[in-house]
Amino acid sequence: MIGAFRELFEIIKTNIRERKITKALAKIELKKEYNNSILGVAWAFIRPMVYVLVFYFAIRVGLRGNKHFNGVPQLLWLVPGSFMWFFISNTITHCGKSLIKNRHLITKMVFPVSTIPVIAVCAEFFVHAILIFAVILLYGIWGFGLSIYYLQIVYYLICAFVFCCIIATLISALSAISRDVSYLMPSVNQALFWLSPILWPLKNIKSHFIKRIVELNPVAYLTEGIRNAFVYHKWFFEQWHYALYFWGLMLFLALLTSFIWSRTKSEFADVL
Repeated sequence: MIGAFRELFEIIKTNIRERKITKALAKIELKKEYNNSILGVAWAFIRPMVYVLVFYFAIRVGLRGNKHFNGVPQLLWLVPGSFMWFFISNTITHCGKSLIKNRHLITKMVFPVSTIPVIAVCAEFFVHAILIFAVILLYGIWGFGLSIYYLQIVYYLICAFVFCCIIATLISALSAISRDVSYLMPSVNQALFWLSPILWPLKNIKSHFIKRIVELNPVAYLTEGIRNAFVYHKWFFEQWHYALYFWGLMLFLALLTSFIWSRTKSEFADVL
């Protein structure tokens, strides 16, 4: 346990010390991802918007859904939770392979390896932050003025960033040691999507027990939280026990990640 805490502090200290390099490489990573396309980085914003429209079409036309949530049309209800999910999904599928994709930084030079997953997450976070700003504009265009509840968007962005950094570091370490983890992640991604309240509201669950089980999923906390800011108008501290659970879970995952990282980092150069 002490070793896990020590490794966690070392990872945090390294990322703080190398923050300027992380920021610069994150921008390069984002540009490199779309380097060979005509629209370039614009695809990072186009793809989530297309997915949201497809989801809305499937719900509105296929499932005959046309609900309002707290006076907000279903499309506007769908957007913030979906954008939060795209950030998490990209962390699982793309950032989780960051060590494999950047093996040259590990095998051919001396580089602070623990910053590599964070660099990948920062590249995705740039896009996510802009998309959330676009949601604010969309709500304004639709006739919903600025709300004081938007202040907590910053809190949920921090929550999402911390969660994604931990998950990206954990998955990337495991994927570097065993490629089976990389093959498993798309299935995990799909399972999380359907088991999380992204296309359906959490309040639809009538069983109190099942609802509590779903709430154990940190993705549920993040998607419902961002909707609390835009749709439901609830402060995060009104559910302080849920926030306490989330951060307790983050601490546990961070320690678990640090433990696994400390046991595997010496093997990265050999296995990659």
